[in-house]
Amino acid sequence: MTIMKKLNLIGMAMLCFGTTQAQPVLDSAGKLTIGMEFRYLTNDGWNLGAGNAGPAQTWNFNDSFSTDTLLRSVVHPDSTPLSGLYPAADYAVKSSDGTYEILDEAGADNYVLAYITNQNLHLHYTNTYKSMSRPLNYGFSFTDTIATSYSIAGENYSGTGLASLVVDGWGTLQLPGITMPNTLRVRTVQEYADTGATSGMVTLSKIISYSWYDSSSRLPVFSVDSVLISNPFFSDTIASASRLVKDVISGVSQVASDAFSVYAADGKLYIEGTFSRTATVEAGVYDLAGRKVYGTRKTAPGITERIELALPVLPDSQVYIVRLLIQSGTRQTLRTIKLGY
Repeated sequence: MTIMKKLNLIGMAMLCFGTTQAQPVLDSAGKLTIGMEFRYLTNDGWNLGAGNAGPAQTWNFNDSFSTDTLLRSVVHPDSTPLSGLYPAADYAVKSSDGTYEILDEAGADNYVLAYITNQNLHLHYTNTYKSMSRPLNYGFSFTDTIATSYSIAGENYSGTGLASLVVDGWGTLQLPGITMPNTLRVRTVQEYADTGATSGMVTLSKIISYSWYDSSSRLPVFSVDSVLISNPFFSDTIASASRLVKDVISGVSQVASDAFSVYAADGKLYIEGTFSRTATVEAGVYDLAGRKVYGTRKTAPGITERIELALPVLPDSQVYIVRLLIQSGTRQTLRTIKLGY
């Protein structure tokens, strides 16, 4: 998937991410599932650049971040203002600033179908463009064409240009309170011209994003973006940065150093593993639009091998997202499973 920088004037942007040491190869960047959430700290006055390209780099961004936050949620495309217009879409990324990015995931590639700005401008990609391809490794690159259409104040606009991606570095990323070895840096550039159908006025846009990924990240752990927009009446450059501070939902892993697995059967959710301490488990079941349809809670003593949680009767042939909240405060999606009995 992509992470995307909004353009309030014409609505557009993107970014990506991954990590590991010694020329990592990343398979998860941009691979999203409905129900995932990512919380970022943002800095809209970024002036520290993006560091150097190349192998074995150390990128030091230990300077403080603002407390502004941005939550990005992966939702069903029918829950967006463009519901039903993009039947090929697999999901949409909804940001707490009011923007949406609608995407199609085709095998190892992600394609952008549409973008909605926080001013409710609908940017349609008449030629959908590739925003991500997996796996990512140092030196990997691709280029794709962009074609868009949208309307502002009764004027129709069409745009054409190019989007490119190159993995231009790998090394160690240093952020406040954390050092991340074996990250990949991804540089993306979108450069295009929009022309008004009646006025003939041309607006030029150039969006450059640097995004860092580690081995487990789906969206960037850190990104630096710049947006340049110019036409005969206006010219401006905006620079910003964002840092992932919480991957709210992250897939099967460990909680409180205890490995476990989860599955549904016979109307129950089973969590199997060995919990070395008392564990309080809260389970929430969500439909594909992100609506919570059921919740339950149970406390189990330590040295427990299996925790059973009752589930409601749900319609067959529908996919639901199960989110677990463990007592430690780490909330994770253990698995996206089909619940139907």
